[in-house]
Amino acid sequence: LGSDISKHHKSLLAKIFYDRAEYLHGKHGVDVEVQGPHEARDGQLLIRLDLNRKEVLTLRLRNGGTQSVTLTHLFPLCRTPQFAFYNEDQELPCPLGPGECYELHVHCKTSFVGYFPATVLWELLGPGESGSEGA
Repeated sequence: LGSDISKHHKSLLAKIFYDRAEYLHGKHGVDVEVQGPHEARDGQLLIRLDLNRKEVLTLRLRNGGTQSVTLTHLFPLCRTPQFAFYNEDQELPCPLGPGECYELHVHCKTSFVGYFPATVLWELLGPGESGSEGA
């Protein structure tokens, strides 16, 4: 996955950094479910890897609300070879009706010991919102 981060999105990233707690929980009834070997702690997923052994996580954005939302952008903010992100060619923007999901697969592998942080930013438009300012 590749994406170009606009000034608006850079500004949003700064806001998320400083107001992190506000962004950890789902909006409009949408939450992220995680499938695969991990621990969850304060909005972070901890993945312990054996050297040279691949693990795969599935991040599933599920609309548990009663109204449709639209996933407008997906930004895996990571520039390290330990993580590869795949969305199975699901196009964006992607409408998500109640009960519907969008999946992001994260392939994790390392050949050396270390700590490798990665952030995934999901941008959603809720019911009746339009444009990136409403996201």
